[in-house]
Amino acid sequence: MKFKSLFLVLAAVVLLGAAPAWADMTAGFYGTPDVFNVSLANILADTGVMPYTGLNSQNNQSLGGQYRSLVVSDPSNVFCAGCLDFVYGASDTGGPDAIGYVTASSFGGFKIDAGVASNLVTGGGAGDIAPIDVSVGVGGVVVTWEFPGATGVPTGYETAVLVVETNATSWTGGTFAVIDSGTTNLPAFQPSVPEPATIVLLVSMLGVVGLGLRKRVINLV
Repeated sequence: MKFKSLFLVLAAVVLLGAAPAWADMTAGFYGTPDVFNVSLANILADTGVMPYTGLNSQNNQSLGGQYRSLVVSDPSNVFCAGCLDFVYGASDTGGPDAIGYVTASSFGGFKIDAGVASNLVTGGGAGDIAPIDVSVGVGGVVVTWEFPGATGVPTGYETAVLVVETNATSWTGGTFAVIDSGTTNLPAFQPSVPEPATIVLLVSMLGVVGLGLRKRVINLV
């Protein structure tokens, strides 16, 4: 009987953690990106390193490179241990244009906080470029990272590791966009509300805690 009661409590925690809520506008959410330690001990979904190409509609300059999108169950997640982080990175190797912004969607209906990973670097290029601003659209749907206006992310460089931490426990297909004066939409991941049949699996998943956090290179791009 006690085991049954404990299971019901855990299931309720999972459901409440995944229940829709307006985006949580935590301190620092607008403006300077928040900084997170992100564990990659439990990667749940991964696009792999993928190529992209785009075109600046104003001057017909090309933009291209590689990107990667991950979903991880993170024991240091700001909302709950084991809740999902959505992790992104992009490089500019197709010049001469530069990346001005990147966006990720859709996060409407979930608590979210966004920024960069302090303990991860993308690797594979001349260096990581940190965003100067992060913002969220109406209803928390789209998260936007802005890069330095004069240079953006130029050819041969890549973005810092970009992170959206959420209270979600399930995910589905989403969109990551690389923007100069044109927008290149790319397949990625977004949070979703789990179906009842997945509750037992999610309870088990949330019980897994990664060991240790250290600075490491993730081959995002």
